[in-house]
Amino acid sequence: MGAGLLGAGVVDVLGRMRRAQQRHRPDGGLIAIPSGDLLRTERRLRAGNGQLLRDELDAAFGLFQRTFGSRSGPPPEVQGVQIRPDRIELLLAGSLAEDDRVPFPWERSDDPPSLAVEVTHLVHQPTGADGGSSLPKASFPTMVTVGRSPDGPLLVHLEAIGSLGLSGPPSECMGILRATAVELATSRAKNQFDLVLIGVGEELAQFDRVTFETDAATVLHQVHQRRLRGDEVLRSRGLGSFAEARWTGLEGYDPMVVVVGPDVVGDDLIDLVSAACDPRTALSVVAFGEGVGARYTLRVPNSGGTSALEPLGPVVFPQQISNDDQAQLGGLVALARDLRPLTSGDAPYVSLAIPLPDPAGPSQTAVDDISIGLAAPVVEAPLVISDDNLGSGDQRRHHQAVLNDEDGPEPAAGVEVEVAILGPVEVRGAARPFTRAWAKELVVYLAMHPNGATNDGWATALWPDRLMASSSLHSTASVARRALGNARDGRDHLPRAHGRLTLAASVGTDWARFVQLSDANRVSDLRQALELIRGRPFDGLRASDWPILEGIAPAIEASVVDVAGRLAGLYLRQGDPAGAEWAARKGLVVSPYDERLYRMLLRTAETAGNPAGVESVMSELLHLVADDVEPFDSVHPSTMELYRSLTRHRHLASSLR
Repeated sequence: MGAGLLGAGVVDVLGRMRRAQQRHRPDGGLIAIPSGDLLRTERRLRAGNGQLLRDELDAAFGLFQRTFGSRSGPPPEVQGVQIRPDRIELLLAGSLAEDDRVPFPWERSDDPPSLAVEVTHLVHQPTGADGGSSLPKASFPTMVTVGRSPDGPLLVHLEAIGSLGLSGPPSECMGILRATAVELATSRAKNQFDLVLIGVGEELAQFDRVTFETDAATVLHQVHQRRLRGDEVLRSRGLGSFAEARWTGLEGYDPMVVVVGPDVVGDDLIDLVSAACDPRTALSVVAFGEGVGARYTLRVPNSGGTSALEPLGPVVFPQQISNDDQAQLGGLVALARDLRPLTSGDAPYVSLAIPLPDPAGPSQTAVDDISIGLAAPVVEAPLVISDDNLGSGDQRRHHQAVLNDEDGPEPAAGVEVEVAILGPVEVRGAARPFTRAWAKELVVYLAMHPNGATNDGWATALWPDRLMASSSLHSTASVARRALGNARDGRDHLPRAHGRLTLAASVGTDWARFVQLSDANRVSDLRQALELIRGRPFDGLRASDWPILEGIAPAIEASVVDVAGRLAGLYLRQGDPAGAEWAARKGLVVSPYDERLYRMLLRTAETAGNPAGVESVMSELLHLVADDVEPFDSVHPSTMELYRSLTRHRHLASSLR
């Protein structure tokens, strides 16, 4: 099981499921994350450049849409994609007309017919600050990887080719079917097509717009109904296919992809493959068998070696998922669905070297009834706080000023260099700039491992898919040591050592300050702790997976939310809704999906006498859940009941006037 686009899709789904875990986590609890074999499997999925490939493909497809979507008539039909190290090639169904001028930066070729663009000309679509993507609707939602050619990953556009047959050893073909089903089920464009699995991938039916069937007859009935509806729609608009119709802006007829297991045989299978040739169905089928009548065939030789995807070209390594891989993927998904909270004494958190705030501070009990636990009782009559209790105008202006303060308090005494990870990563107080980005990444890694790390450990974290020469590791450490410089006592901030590196005590972190301030449990200290939050933790790291895989990022996220909720509750009890809102918003910077903080914002808006604020907060939450959490979670019943109670209270107050 390779990484690539398949791995990127699975990692995205796991991330979305873990957002739901964080939302259901009780105060002081931690979410379940993998260890052992499951951890090694997730590392494999994250290795490589799958996310980058997806971004490049999306950029190329977006450029194609802008270039050809505005022309009269349908655009060139794209049947597949060849990804090369320096360019993206869209493989066409036929040659372009000789007089068809292709605008820059596209390059045309007639052998084979294709349009190519250099990756240096592609502009990637931005990703939202809260992790959500702002990508437009996909141009080719049913594009899927079949394997690697001698030049790089090869994809086919299932809607364009209609049907793909697999020919070869059943075990090999079954692995290809599994991989196809998983990549489609976890695709970034999954909300734009329906996936039907017959006799393969039953465990994927838990994903959005994925259904599992045991026989082809049921699916054939659905296809027949699609054909009847499709024929009427297309004839009324004078169009030849739904692929063409969507280019004209027609909504409501998304493609259907059917992946058929090897145990499905007979006339029903042949009829299903035949239906995929009809443009009125917007149907594509991937099936096992030589004589099923598929338009394209991937031939897998019995003795290994190069496969042939006729007529697109050779496939050196078909993309497959083995039985063991499938079991590991199932284990990862099951763990990400587990809502039982862990503690800092459970694996893998027990191995963390960084400190964590005390989850049961003395102020916690005092705010539970008003604040943010998932099981918190609903307050039917919110607190009524007068303007006199909200603080002076100077105090309210101070709250706003802190929202824009990114510097925070000064580092702790004795710390001469501070590694800041509570936002874009920074190394403050270094003697000179880092001349190598990886040297700075090494310092960040060591800062989160105050007991030190072996050369193998930090090298694997920074370069998980590469085996680095010892000379490269030595050079990286030397650059880091030179950039950090010497402490006041003349010693290196990064002492020289053989086989293991440890930062000196003169190097601290903003996270250590956060923990120290949080454990003090005074309002002023809790506020100073949250002032350290500048953005999403570890933002900007090139090697961004190790904080997640080691449990560091989930633990920090949970701790910040707990502290933000604690402070918000205290502010609200003091009659300071502006302070409560500030604290909750600081927590949402780190964990944008945490519904407990949204419940705090609802209470805060109501307490401040701001009914429009209540509606605005609820609208914000609904939009966030719909975009980045569903279908694995929805707005929590406690939140809905709180919103209804606040609304009822407002309506009752209005009727009594």
